[in-house]
Amino acid sequence: MRYGHPGPERALSAVERHFKWKLPPAYRSFVLEDELLRTNLHVPRGDLAPDRLAANRDFADYLLKASNADYRLHANDVVFLIHQGHQFWFFRCDGNDDPAVFRFREGEQRPSLVARHLSAWFATLRPAVAV
Repeated sequence: MRYGHPGPERALSAVERHFKWKLPPAYRSFVLEDELLRTNLHVPRGDLAPDRLAANRDFADYLLKASNADYRLHANDVVFLIHQGHQFWFFRCDGNDDPAVFRFREGEQRPSLVARHLSAWFATLRPAVAV
C-alpha cells in the first residue's frame, strides 16, 4: 500500500482508514514533526513514513516465520521501522496514547521490550543539541 506523497496528515489518516486503527498521539506527533525526521541522520525519513506500514508488516511476518519464532504479530501491532532486514520495531495500537515499543531480531524467539513509551523511544532519535 503506497499513498504517494499526500502530506503526512493525509497519509496518517489513510493508514488509519485502511487498517481501522487509531494511531497513538505519540506516533502521530513524531510523524508530523517534519524537522526531526529531516534532521535525523541515523534513521532515513522514508523508513518511518506512514505509507511504509503495510510493507513493514508483511516483512515482519516473513521474518518471524523465517526465524521459526514462536511469536506472531497481533492484528493491531504496528511495525513502524525495519533495520537492514534483520530486525524490526513495533507497538500495539490498542488505544494507549503512548504505547510500549518492542524489537524483534532475526533468530530470536520473541520480541523484547525496548522502551516503555513510544515517545521515549522517539526521543532517543533526536540529534544532540549543542548548548
